[in-house]
Amino acid sequence: MKKELININNLSDYLKWKKSNPDISLLDYVCDNLSPDMAISITKLFYPDFVLHDGKVLLKDRLEKTNYEEWKKKLSNDQIKIEKMINHIHLQEDLFLGMKNRLDFKNLKYLANILVSCWTKAVADQVPGRKIKVELYEDKEAEDIILNVYQESQENGK
Repeated sequence: MKKELININNLSDYLKWKKSNPDISLLDYVCDNLSPDMAISITKLFYPDFVLHDGKVLLKDRLEKTNYEEWKKKLSNDQIKIEKMINHIHLQEDLFLGMKNRLDFKNLKYLANILVSCWTKAVADQVPGRKIKVELYEDKEAEDIILNVYQESQENGK
């Protein structure tokens, strides 16, 4: 994994907290602010559930049978296209839509690279024996990064 650095200067909530607690680290900040519910919930961002469905590796939370059948038909059962359609996540848009503070591109890239490492481990643990690609696409115009998961070399839909 390429080493990305965090841009602390663009973490406005953390900086506000740090003004009254100058020695606080990011880990201290998380420990002071993270609720138990959020701690458990956020694991699904870093280690999501994957399932093997109809020969395709899919994010469990994104698999809706009706939607899947529509994409299967529309994309001529092309495994990679279906996996990419169902599994893609726009990090800025999907995670921070409507939020006052969005991540700057440097911090978004940092988060994206951490997620690639985590998702690579998650999918390998949950769907072993498959050649899975976890990749990023930078959409600099939209100031977003798209995270995607798909199989590199399985028989098409088999």
